[in-house]
Amino acid sequence: MKKLLCLVLFILFSTFVFAQEKKFLNLKRAQVAPKIDAVLDDQAW
Repeated sequence: MKKLLCLVLFILFSTFVFAQEKKFLNLKRAQVAPKIDAVLDDQAW
């Protein structure tokens, strides 16, 4: 009985994990490294 309960709970929780949408980030490499000077008007930022 305990094994059956664990199996049912595992199946329920695993469906919640796979039901979430995967998030993707589109990242691009900067052509020039940003200058660290506390001014955020650099194009790389």
